[in-house]
Amino acid sequence: MTKFDKIYDIRLATIDDEIELMNFIDTYWKKGHILGHNKMLFEYEFREGNQINIVVAVKKSTNTIEGMLGFLKCSREGTPLDIWGSIWKVKDEQNNLPFLGVEIAKRIFDLTKCRFEIGCGINQKTTIPLRTKIFKDTCSKMLHFYMLNSQLTEFNIAQIKSREFECIVNETKVELIPLNNIKEFKNNFDISNYKQIPRKDAGYIEHRYYNHPIYKYQLFGIKAPNVLVEAVIVIRKVKVKNRAILRIVDYLGKHDLFALIGENLQRMLITNNYEYIDFYEYGFEKQYILEAGFIQKLENDINIIPNYFEPFLQQNIDIWVHYQKEGTLFFKADADQDRPNVE
Repeated sequence: MTKFDKIYDIRLATIDDEIELMNFIDTYWKKGHILGHNKMLFEYEFREGNQINIVVAVKKSTNTIEGMLGFLKCSREGTPLDIWGSIWKVKDEQNNLPFLGVEIAKRIFDLTKCRFEIGCGINQKTTIPLRTKIFKDTCSKMLHFYMLNSQLTEFNIAQIKSREFECIVNETKVELIPLNNIKEFKNNFDISNYKQIPRKDAGYIEHRYYNHPIYKYQLFGIKAPNVLVEAVIVIRKVKVKNRAILRIVDYLGKHDLFALIGENLQRMLITNNYEYIDFYEYGFEKQYILEAGFIQKLENDINIIPNYFEPFLQQNIDIWVHYQKEGTLFFKADADQDRPNVE
């Protein structure tokens, strides 16, 4: 028994902890946070039967939750299981053992039997030092790319001061096939054929995109002539007043096919008068994105491609990730990065 076990019961949360956990988020994480008030969204994110996918540290003397680390499963069935970390918090003002938060994070491997615990959207000042020094994780910044609507000259969501580096999109014969439900997804694309870290499965895709209680996602199979669908792209439309944009939030399958969909995406922008389409990623082959006609947003870029929309903030935002294994992939909808923030 460790010094932590003498004072705390560190375990997976259950449905009986739900109310206290939501109050904990609202009180100690952020007042007014949506997960502290919206039970439907809280349960969509974390509930799995009677289990809540949060590791809690309950003080034995008071029977109160003193710390938590939420996690989101990258797959719903089979092995190996990879998970994304979510809200990680220990009460600040309480008389708790030092490094309780670190101990909770260490326990997550045994409690979940996961292969990798990775993070997307981590705090550069607080989380990165812990992840690099204590857990020996690699921490990196996601790359951000965008494609502007070639027919627009005025932008309200983006702030465009330079267009001189725009690429020419070459004509291709690749089709984007709508996959309107999980049955169409499974009939057209076998996700198990494409190995990646983290491992995602059809159950995850159904829960994350087809069954989301608030957001509406569009999934398209990428199909070259005379072959089956070998990749899937996930897109979400975002509206700000009378304008809208598209966001690529996930990508599954063969990476090289991305280079061939630029014309399809540009046509989508023009037809629907979207300002632009953007793509956050880490671990993807950069050249394929550039060949599709995207521009990389650079450090101190004079153009602004926003990331925050609830509420809207016209500002460039960096997203940081942590991982254990080289070759790990990250996209915008991973972890809790593409989650509603306002009710």
